[in-house]
Amino acid sequence: MEGLSGLLKKTKTNGDIHGVQICRNASHVSHLMFADDCFVFFHATAKKEETIANLLKIYEAASEQAINLEKYIISIVEMLIGKLGCHD
Repeated sequence: MEGLSGLLKKTKTNGDIHGVQICRNASHVSHLMFADDCFVFFHATAKKEETIANLLKIYEAASEQAINLEKYIISIVEMLIGKLGCHD
């Protein structure tokens, strides 16, 4: 899982994903890890979803760990943030 975290940090540093903010002055969060689960947060676009999918393929090949695609869910965070009344 450390390898996946490193790939996500590099992707964020490269500007390929930006993470999300819960409120205006909050830090950007790109991912959270719990045991063997990873939650990735980003503004959903087709290009960014493709970036994450490619990153997961790289991680899967390098780590020889299988990604459970039944658990692979993309949430459109912008809609949720809008419903909560928080904006960038």
